[in-house]
Amino acid sequence: MWTALHWAAKHGNKDMATLVAEAGADVNTKSHVSTSFSFADGYTPLHIAALHGHQHILDLLVGTYGAKENLRDYSGHLALHYLNIKEPEVSEEECDIQFAVTQARERHRNRKLASLFSSRKKWGSAEELAPIEEERSGTHQLPLPPFRPRKFSR
Repeated sequence: MWTALHWAAKHGNKDMATLVAEAGADVNTKSHVSTSFSFADGYTPLHIAALHGHQHILDLLVGTYGAKENLRDYSGHLALHYLNIKEPEVSEEECDIQFAVTQARERHRNRKLASLFSSRKKWGSAEELAPIEEERSGTHQLPLPPFRPRKFSR
């Protein structure tokens, strides 16, 4: 069962979270679900806000209303474990540098692969592999094997 504060945290509604907390709601209350999936129980409003990436609700509940950050859900996770930490933004110059480095690595890798497949030994033409001139003048048919009638036993 979720409280109104859990729902406000889920939707990132700062005004509603403030209103409910000012009305005396416990900011550290844990949710519980009446199903067999008890591993999902025990979320505080901080857990819910972190799950949905609402940093402003986390700051409000901890900073203004003194929510405890060290409470764990029934799975043993802190609220901050669920917070989606986004990768820092990269400038255009850094992207260009990373692209150039990637391209250089790819060229190096391609050169290494090409060296594996290119052989130092040069092969001759197909004409050089043909039999000598005397053999070329002969017929191009294979000789027939000698004929022997088969005997069948009864």
